[in-house]
Formats: sequence, structure tokens, C-alpha cells
Amino acid sequence: MNSTRGTFIQTAAIASAAPTIIAAEHKSSGKERRVIETDLLVCGGGCAGSAAALAAARSGAKTLLVEKAPFAGGIITSVGLPYFDGIAHIDTKRVVVRGIALEMLSKSGVCAPDVQPVAKHNPTIPNTFEFKLLLDRLFQEQKENLSENKLPVP
Repeated sequence: MNSTRGTFIQTAAIASAAPTIIAAEHKSSGKERRVIETDLLVCGGGCAGSAAALAAARSGAKTLLVEKAPFAGGIITSVGLPYFDGIAHIDTKRVVVRGIALEMLSKSGVCAPDVQPVAKHNPTIPNTFEFKLLLDRLFQEQKENLSENKLPVP
């Protein structure tokens, strides 16, 4: 079975249409399917998906974050591309995205939590491995309402 991001998202979207989600299992594994009841399914643990899952869990929703990689963080952590694009205006460098995105950036040591302009419009995460650990800590703080499910890759 060839797994692509498109089939991953399509499968997750179909599963999310029901009030319960059946976790993906390989047919060849012989394992029984398991039912996971959740209020919200977040497909993809990149920065946006991680922020969405954290926001939902913090507001009390039982949240399932499904990620194909064995860790969250998307392109920052999987490829090591450390740019935090889109958080600041390209010309003025004024922060235009706050909330959990700014929290992740400030907890990475890039800026203060109340920063107005940043040094660059696309600040860089100084250590991508530390960013993985930061996301793990943030998820762990919400363990009552947030669970991760890493899909098996064939």
C-alpha cells in the first residue's frame, strides 16, 4: 500500500465525518480495529495542526492529533527548515499572528511573549530538536484532552 499525504488526509476526513473514529490499522497486521471517541480530529502535526490541537484541548475539547511522522512540528522538525514564516508582516516586521503561534516562538527563545516587531519577518527556530521537545511538553500539559496517534507507515 502506497501512503501519500493526499490519501492520508482523505482517509482522515472520511473518518472524521462520524462521531467516532476508527484508527487506521494495516490489514496485514491481523490487529483488530479500535474505536477512538473524540470531539475533534486534527490531521497533521505541523505548526498549524499543533496549534489547532492545543487550542482545542485547552478549551476542553477531547482532541485527537493524527500525524504521519513519528513527531510533531512539520517541516521545521522533519526537514530542519527552521523558518517560522507568516508570523510577522514582511515589510514592517510587526507581529500579526499571536496566540499559540507566538507562544511557540517565544518559548523557543526567539522573542518575548509580548513582542511587537521581530528582527526578521520570518524568524528562525534556533534548535529544531528543542522545538520537538517543546511541542512534546505542550502536548503533555494537555494530556487529559489531547492524544496523539502516529499512523503506521508501510
